[in-house]
Amino acid sequence: MSYITDFPTFRPTSFPGCVLWLRADTGVTYVMSAVVATGTSPPAVTLTGAPNTTVINTNPATPAIEIDITTGGIGSAALFTWKLNGVTQQTGQSATSTFILGTTGLTVNFPNSTYTDDNVYTSSTNASAWKDLSGFGNHATQATNANQPIYTIQTHGNGYPSLNVASPQFMTIPNAASLQIMGPITVVGVLRSTNISAYNTVISKGVGGEFDLFFQTGENNAARSSVYQMRVNSSPTVNVTHSLVWTTDQSSFQQAYVDGVSQTLSVNLFGAGTTSTHPVYIGQRSDAVTQLVGEMFEFMIYNQFLNSTQLTQLHTYQKLFWNIT
Repeated sequence: MSYITDFPTFRPTSFPGCVLWLRADTGVTYVMSAVVATGTSPPAVTLTGAPNTTVINTNPATPAIEIDITTGGIGSAALFTWKLNGVTQQTGQSATSTFILGTTGLTVNFPNSTYTDDNVYTSSTNASAWKDLSGFGNHATQATNANQPIYTIQTHGNGYPSLNVASPQFMTIPNAASLQIMGPITVVGVLRSTNISAYNTVISKGVGGEFDLFFQTGENNAARSSVYQMRVNSSPTVNVTHSLVWTTDQSSFQQAYVDGVSQTLSVNLFGAGTTSTHPVYIGQRSDAVTQLVGEMFEFMIYNQFLNSTQLTQLHTYQKLFWNIT
């Protein structure tokens, strides 16, 4: 598969009712900065950036080379700007250049000059924000450094980025009317767990709230209002990238899918979600009792039931994009 040209053109927002769409190759904010020792030339820096990613120095007051990258999608041009101490530089290489992102990332060669700052090259891949692509503005954030997922380019997941989490890492989305879903709902997660011995929370709007999706060894569950609505007596395989889907019309029919395959339900109940003001937690339950351990690739929430034809389209897209077998 070509990273640049052969990715699927289907978009989850093609279906009505999409109120959340997070994809780790797009819209993640993380940090990359560089400072060099006195009297030396700046180094070449390789950035494994991704489409619509902004790379910033979180403390512009600290003498540093700041690299900002903003791109419009895989195969499109990346806008590159470099600064020193927050001031755009015009010497050597121009301040703004255009690059194409590929599987090896983006290589930036700083202009040949010297600086007086006596520091060392540093970088961080802590992710502080994740942009919602649904159009509803349900962006995920994490301001606390110790709780921030780690932005990583993977060898699995088709070589695209993921956000890696383990306790206490997670992100939250503020409560919004579009996420207070009482009736039909579809929850989708693409992830890779590295430890399923304890419950892994995929995505949750509070304990006893509108929706929870979670699993452990021998179980794959969905709950609303603290009541199990759906259970499958099997679990995702550890260290394998999976697509998990729960869809319900909230009255007479619901189904769970793993990698596009319909699952047999051992629990099949129906009930409305409880209206709450809880934020949405990604990768951890709101009370921190259960935690996803592994990698997060993509999430979607719809305020409607998705039928088998729609889910076939969705899974075809996910299998091609994330190389789900």
